[in-house]
Amino acid sequence: MLAAAISLLIYAQALAPVLPLPHGRDPIARGAGWDAMSAAVGRARDSLAAATHATTWAAADRYQDAALLALHDPGRREIFSLNLAGRRNQYELWPGFTSLAAPGDNLVLVVDNTRELHFTVAALTPFFTTVKRGELVTLRRGGTAVGDRQIWLLEGWKGGWPPRPYRKSA
Repeated sequence: MLAAAISLLIYAQALAPVLPLPHGRDPIARGAGWDAMSAAVGRARDSLAAATHATTWAAADRYQDAALLALHDPGRREIFSLNLAGRRNQYELWPGFTSLAAPGDNLVLVVDNTRELHFTVAALTPFFTTVKRGELVTLRRGGTAVGDRQIWLLEGWKGGWPPRPYRKSA
């Protein structure tokens, strides 16, 4: 009976938030809103490619975000995980941006929304001709905001890349 009750509670939480869990502690909430995020990245990617006539790739700063973008991308296009200051993960076993991109290519980057310039954007700025802030997307579960992600448009890759591991300065 206890197992059935707990299972029922978990299923109910998956359908609608019945437990008052903070967003950061609710694994279901962390996965919400990525269909809208993926759509925004797709629009940015298509718009930037049309404006610059260059191949435009997409990436996220963390592997969790890259995986959710890849899952929700209807075109199943390549999504990179940059992990400049993160731990090593599965994405490092696959070809990355520097392996597949050519000079002049663009990158649509998804990072956490921060007040100051995100350290990944700062680290990549010297390697692109133009870096612009794109759309801010609020991730929602139902009508409740569970997080924000900022899209950055990096145009005209010059070649090169920050050393790994990149650490933001104190």
